[in-house]
Amino acid sequence: MSLLSNHDHDHEMAVPASGEARTGRRYWRSLDELSDTPQFREFLEREFPSHASEMISPFTRRAFLNLMGASVALAGALTGCRRPEQRILPYARRPEDLVPGVPQRYATSVERGGNAIGILATCFEGRPVKLEGHPQHPVSQGALDMIGQALVLELYDPDRSIRPLEKGLPVAPVAEVIKRQAAALAARLRAADGEGVAFLSGLATSPLLASQRGRLLERFPRASWHVWEPLNEDHVYAGTSSVLGRPLRPAVDFSRADLVLALDADFLGRGVGALADTRAFSARRRTEDSQSLNRLYAVEGAMTLTGMMADHRLRLAPSQVEAFTLALAAELASEHGLWAGQAPAGVLAIHRAHRFDARWIAALARDLMAHRGRCAIMVGQGQPASLHALAAALNVELAGPCVQYRPPVDASHVGAGDSLAALVESMRAGRVRELVILGGNPVFDAPADLDFSGALAGIEASFHLGLEVNETALACDFHLPEAHPLESWGDTRAADGTIALQQPLIEPLYGGTTAAELISMVIDDTPRSGYELLRAHYRGAREEAAFEPDWAEWLREGIIPESAFEPEAVQVDPAAVAAAITGVSSPAPPSRTKLELVFLPSKIHDGRHANNGWLQEVPDPVTKLAWDNAALVSPETARALGLDNERVVRLSAGEVMVELPVWIQPGMADWVVAAPLGYGRREVGRIGNQVGTDLYPLRRSDTPLFRSGVALSVGRDSRPLACTQDHWSMEDRDLVREASAEDYQKDPHLFEHMGGHIPEHGPLWQPPLDYAERPQWGMAIDLSTCTGCQACVVACQAENNIPIVGSEQVRNGREMHWLRVDRYYVGEPESPQAVVQPMPCQHCETAPCEQVCPVAATTHSPDGMNEMTYNRCIGTRYCANNCPFKVRRFNFFDYTSEASDIEKMRHRPDVTVRMRGVMEKCSFCIQRISRAGIAARKQGRPIAEGEMVTACQQGCPADAIVFGDLLDPESRVRQLKQWPRHYGLLASRNLRPRVTYLGRLRNPNPELVS
Repeated sequence: MSLLSNHDHDHEMAVPASGEARTGRRYWRSLDELSDTPQFREFLEREFPSHASEMISPFTRRAFLNLMGASVALAGALTGCRRPEQRILPYARRPEDLVPGVPQRYATSVERGGNAIGILATCFEGRPVKLEGHPQHPVSQGALDMIGQALVLELYDPDRSIRPLEKGLPVAPVAEVIKRQAAALAARLRAADGEGVAFLSGLATSPLLASQRGRLLERFPRASWHVWEPLNEDHVYAGTSSVLGRPLRPAVDFSRADLVLALDADFLGRGVGALADTRAFSARRRTEDSQSLNRLYAVEGAMTLTGMMADHRLRLAPSQVEAFTLALAAELASEHGLWAGQAPAGVLAIHRAHRFDARWIAALARDLMAHRGRCAIMVGQGQPASLHALAAALNVELAGPCVQYRPPVDASHVGAGDSLAALVESMRAGRVRELVILGGNPVFDAPADLDFSGALAGIEASFHLGLEVNETALACDFHLPEAHPLESWGDTRAADGTIALQQPLIEPLYGGTTAAELISMVIDDTPRSGYELLRAHYRGAREEAAFEPDWAEWLREGIIPESAFEPEAVQVDPAAVAAAITGVSSPAPPSRTKLELVFLPSKIHDGRHANNGWLQEVPDPVTKLAWDNAALVSPETARALGLDNERVVRLSAGEVMVELPVWIQPGMADWVVAAPLGYGRREVGRIGNQVGTDLYPLRRSDTPLFRSGVALSVGRDSRPLACTQDHWSMEDRDLVREASAEDYQKDPHLFEHMGGHIPEHGPLWQPPLDYAERPQWGMAIDLSTCTGCQACVVACQAENNIPIVGSEQVRNGREMHWLRVDRYYVGEPESPQAVVQPMPCQHCETAPCEQVCPVAATTHSPDGMNEMTYNRCIGTRYCANNCPFKVRRFNFFDYTSEASDIEKMRHRPDVTVRMRGVMEKCSFCIQRISRAGIAARKQGRPIAEGEMVTACQQGCPADAIVFGDLLDPESRVRQLKQWPRHYGLLASRNLRPRVTYLGRLRNPNPELVS
């Protein structure tokens, strides 16, 4: 079967015959599928241009160096050791626990935006090359999101800060400059007990840093300490504080929650907390593992991963969500007797169906009451404090044990926005003459109405400690290099209070320091290293002999046991709820002349990871855009304003105006524009500079994640966007399966009736007899639990030395990811449902690619895998043309030969680094299989269940990917392939893929099923 035989016209239509036959529902990938278009011909011209074989690569050495994210650094700077020695010498005697070529794993932790993640790092000879989630950490639970996976790339980033700057000019040597600046700062602090000196940090969970901050303010009482985080939880803590009496963080126990209502809360999408929430939520989406599926309602303005997983989704502008919740509360109080006639004043004053779908609110209220004690209400951090207060009151009445409340991990988490505003006011009033910024980039990401840059320019002296020379570093008088978290000693505290230690995996490459070490230089007569500070902090007054066993155990496990907070008992004061919602009204909905702009957290978080090539190139899980951000609008808004994809528009509010291209996104609320934050960086490095558009100038401190009254005007220009949604399409194929839980309970073999089930004559778990003595590898992917978060894609890239190719090549359809996540819609474009499907190489038993390779570069292994021999491949691409799943990648250009020695250090030594002109694809992480097989043979046993885990499986927060031996009757993958939901892609064509799927189940409310 050739590629060309399936692309005549209607190029994007993907309609599973089974689904259409049963329900008449048509699955589609993009809006272009709804009408015939000539776009595929354009794709062919772009992908297969005339005389392609004679084309000369446009990638010169200079272009290559500008593209690769960590390809150039100071040769010889990398030396591997995780012990706290001051100097590293060649081995005279090699450590007993270090064997060349054998990886070691160490436990550590990192934090992002005031949230902690536990990590297990794989190191080769002291070089960290791969990060995984710590299985015992309450947040990561063995998984890691795509940002966490990509942190190792930033360790070797050549654009990191490598030397101090004074007035923007480099000074050296690093260690002496840091000590000299710290000593001068300490002298000025002592002169007036710290008067006129302020410190600004991000939200830090570190108990050590909190202790250092307390000691500094105790020694210099007239100094001040402020915090700022662009994506903070100020409104959460302000809301719970107003009705519960103290700032608390809500946490949902998804194992008990049969119903979840997400009010503008993307708890499955962005943020560190999504790791644990995804794992717990997904566990309730398998009927085979639990008695019933949970049900998810989502009310949101922009399509999110949570909205894509929802059983019911209501499009609503973010400014309308609070009024909607009040209307829901009024329905619960008046029609269902919530609060037993003692509803907080003001609730019943809201008309229960004002501007909202009365049928939707009535059905939701009945469902909440039916699940009282087994439901939970979640509110997005960008919603006002009054809504968080109302949600807390509703949870106390409805959720029962499903929602628990814990204190913030650090008191500085409360009021970060107010803290920055107070700092700016003090700077303008002259009360702050010197400012020390410990990490972060407030010049770039502070709210525009505060004008932090202007205030910073007016003070006498400013210092910045940071990983990169960013916008804030260049705006300060002095900049000092910071050590990377993988180079540092420290600690973090998870959301539930669990303390995890942070230990260096490598000696600091560029001699940077940490915030705790810098403060020690200021407040201690004899400055101490990070190791000494951390050990002293946890030793306290204990004797050395008594402390040492605990210390060794904590470092080995990475976690301090029994350090979590206990949930707190809460009570709600109705008068406080009434006070919190007093004055709340239903604002006018957005309109054609006054649109609402939603600021979305992005795959580069708030912009701090903009120079990370892996994150820039991985497609956005919802829009499938790479290397850019765009103004997302609904199809109806686009039609009304005459917009089409890639047209540049101007968004303006007051005197501020920004320009960015349009992308039409199904599921958006009408007259709402959404755009990811963090793009448009001006000083970040060769990867992230000038990529996308900066939205921070439109952001205000009172409503940090949305802004009303924005005007949109259409420009004449267009900006090309790299979108992968139109790539590798498999139209008219049997792809996705979905059904309701009710239908599945009536007919467990529903998915088999849809077609595509495994033929009776060839079940996957019975390979030929001559294979019976070997493991037979296979994979099962559960579409009911997969959220499409793309963690598996970045995990695969990090594991298999997959290069980035750049925006231009992605637009040409030449991305190199071995694993993609397809996203399909069903329903009307204005409000569709979505389903995602990970697509690795299917490792077919009767693989079409193997039949056409003229040099036998792609062959079948005895253990059932489709293998690639790179040094045999001559690049005919016949295999890619013959692959019906479009999962093979051709290496068009040479991305590795000009890499420096430092860039090569981040490559796994047990994975081949491919050259130009060869075909690449998923290998089931064969290097891991080989390593597990060697260990098993040494011990004279077979590979145990769970011993072999692929990178995508290990990184998946939803536990949707399962890999194992099909011949082992006790293996989990064997059991999954016996479930009735199991099916194989194009199995009716006797391809017999080793990768198969479990159909998607939904649990809709019968009252809302049209």
